[in-house]
Amino acid sequence: MKLTEAVFAVFHESFISSDPKHKNSTEVQCPICLCSLTREDVVNKGGCVDHIIPQSAINEDGDIIKQEIARNERTGLALLCRRPRKTVNDKKADQGCNGLKGSLYDTLFAGFLETKQFSAQDLKIKHQVAILVMAYLGAFQNWGYSYILRSELDEIREQFDNPGKIVSKWTSSVQFETAPNKIVPITPGKGQPFFFYEDANDLVVIFRRFLARLPGKPKNSVRVGNPYGLLPAKI
Repeated sequence: MKLTEAVFAVFHESFISSDPKHKNSTEVQCPICLCSLTREDVVNKGGCVDHIIPQSAINEDGDIIKQEIARNERTGLALLCRRPRKTVNDKKADQGCNGLKGSLYDTLFAGFLETKQFSAQDLKIKHQVAILVMAYLGAFQNWGYSYILRSELDEIREQFDNPGKIVSKWTSSVQFETAPNKIVPITPGKGQPFFFYEDANDLVVIFRRFLARLPGKPKNSVRVGNPYGLLPAKI
């Protein structure tokens, strides 16, 4: 089974179990714009499986980390559409949400995952948005559609289209470690790079040098199974 098939399978299972009205669906939805994605879109057309933490950022990982922890486990995987659309600002996005994430956010983090010192002034609103988006997609990878298909997440999806201004209160929750730190969390060993804990009504997401808060997960949230391609022994 190809990785794209495995990723589609686990998210499709999450989608049909998230709501009774989806039980007979053969499709899934993009977690950002919520457009429909067919199996053909994901498996055969390609380009819809996204590395949540940019591959360009994890290229800076040391040799031991690269040997011990598989690439996909260090980045996390999600689905993002490549369907042409317009943003909330009426700008064209010919490569959909996947292309937007790549052009707006993925290039921002070269050097930021290293243990060196950097200044808070190095991080702009667009960095905060990028970190929030990665945390949101991390929660999607972990709990799938039972987590994201709620109105509380609409403002985060809207924030995705607005890299230069804060439109979601959750953007201001983003924190980043600026001091050099030789110990950086890479993975909890569950096929993805995100650490989660609940604080009051918030879901706290920690990864690398970053922390973000999201709306708490509902009690009926079901963890998404890992496709075989995320498991280190299978890569």
